[in-house]
Amino acid sequence: MYYQIPKGTTAVQGIPIGRINNLESRVKALESGSTVSGVSSIVAGTNVTISPVGGTGAVTINATGSGGSGDQVATGTVNGSNTSFTFATAPSVIVADFVIMRKTESVSGTTNWSGTTTVTMTTAPTDHIYAIG
Repeated sequence: MYYQIPKGTTAVQGIPIGRINNLESRVKALESGSTVSGVSSIVAGTNVTISPVGGTGAVTINATGSGGSGDQVATGTVNGSNTSFTFATAPSVIVADFVIMRKTESVSGTTNWSGTTTVTMTTAPTDHIYAIG
């Protein structure tokens, strides 16, 4: 179906003209035989693959790698006297008895634990302990 839309028309069959983005340029592109596209190329970044390589048709994008280790449960008895706990990876933050701690506090310089994956806390937790990162 062909519509001739007079200049100044605000709607066609109830559709506001302003809601059709770039209508005039899209119509001109179609009339000239060129294609209208929003993507000129897809480039894979670090640890990303694109198949097919040209990025056209049915495209699959895969990424490899991982984020941080997330929350880690400690191995060790929480009893108010044990200070030795083991984690799967070296924690960047430990939460013990609802207190969030870095290995060494930046302002006070207080050391909260020593070690890497097996840590020795300066204060034995009485309720719980887990690590982040």
